[in-house]
Amino acid sequence: MTQRIGPHLTQQILRASISPLPVDIRNLEKRVGPPMPRYNSGIWQMNRMLEGGWYGYTMVAAFQKTGKTILATRAAVESCRDGWKVFYCWGEGDDRMLMRRLNVCLDLPDDKDDANWPEFMHNFYAPRFDRGQTIEDIIRWIIQRIDIEEEKLLIFVDSINRLAKIGVRNGGKFFDILSDINGVASFITSQSAGRIGFVSVSENNKRGGAVGADIEYAAEVLVQMKNRPSQGDDHLVGFKVESRDTDAGDLGKFRRLPRQCLFEASEKESMAEKPKTKQQGSLRLVSGAKAPIDDDIPF
Repeated sequence: MTQRIGPHLTQQILRASISPLPVDIRNLEKRVGPPMPRYNSGIWQMNRMLEGGWYGYTMVAAFQKTGKTILATRAAVESCRDGWKVFYCWGEGDDRMLMRRLNVCLDLPDDKDDANWPEFMHNFYAPRFDRGQTIEDIIRWIIQRIDIEEEKLLIFVDSINRLAKIGVRNGGKFFDILSDINGVASFITSQSAGRIGFVSVSENNKRGGAVGADIEYAAEVLVQMKNRPSQGDDHLVGFKVESRDTDAGDLGKFRRLPRQCLFEASEKESMAEKPKTKQQGSLRLVSGAKAPIDDDIPF
């Protein structure tokens, strides 16, 4: 028995990604067409290198305390600003820290709540997983909050290591869980031709690669953040980018600015001219916006 998927149906693709049934590929849309849509990395130099930004399945990998969450949070907000419906699924830290980072990304004071956020943040959700939820639970939770067809849907999991460790406490096997997460991410991004994007945040192993046996090969884009405090300035981070469809390579070194929730190019990289962008108009602040930091994902 197989399941049939119609073209462009976001909910069907998400359901199929967590179903044990095989998919009849004859009913999937053809793979020829324009490049996958880009979503914002939060670093304009990286967007330029990748011909517009991250795409498909992107993995961000680094050692602890390098700035993975800073990069992911900034990318999530900027992508939402660009019109993507974003689900930032997180399992580390506390609500106050996340709210502060989001406010910083929105150029708002730390003490503001979501009622002061711009209108585009109606499409930003931040469900927390820390009580035994699985990738299947997260996908089901998202399905309940999207339309049947979404043109631009973006899912972040920060981090997949945290999600796997939670699964181990409930009897799962760490590397099997990582493999399942990558399988889901690869499936939904490929079957949607990139209209569903997926970003996973991963810790590096001792060899400097993403934790897990070759899981980084599932991604269209791999962002390696290179730095350890023992290497000198612990706020200076090097970026190496790998990409299936575009040129890539070493992006250079950037200074991690936690209070600003961003990475600033070092002197060499900052000499490059920032590309000009069209003004999208002023953002209207609205009151009574839906609180983006939802209750824990239920079982």
